[in-house]
Amino acid sequence: MAMPVPDLRERVDAATAEHIANQIPAGGAAREAMLCELFEPVVAGAIASCREAHDAWAGAAAAEETLRRARRAGYFRIDSLQQRAAALTWRAAELMMIAHMRAEEAEGVARAVCQRRWKTKPHGGGIVGQFGIVFSDGRDRVSALARALTG
Repeated sequence: MAMPVPDLRERVDAATAEHIANQIPAGGAAREAMLCELFEPVVAGAIASCREAHDAWAGAAAAEETLRRARRAGYFRIDSLQQRAAALTWRAAELMMIAHMRAEEAEGVARAVCQRRWKTKPHGGGIVGQFGIVFSDGRDRVSALARALTG
């Protein structure tokens, strides 16, 4: 895997801010509606990716547990269980990387939409914990979106 470009975040932030400046009205309700159109799908996608990665890890953990039980019971033909556990773990790791990338993407859009840098929590906090976006009308759109998505 190639190393990312060192200033990639700054370049993407600048490009997004330029897009916003050139394509979105300077103020008012139309601006907020257009910013929400940029922001909400990205956050929804990041949340969905996190949920998918979580479910994949649960499946991988269950496969590992099945493999451990088979070993403890003394089964000798466990090759297929080992292959299944390895494949599920690999897929879960891939999905975790995708979820991380999509969370970073959502953070970048949040920085551009809100025009300020975010302090992210080191491990956890989740997407909603990282982005408490409050628009000028006082509504916290990320929390509302997360509640709607998670039911």
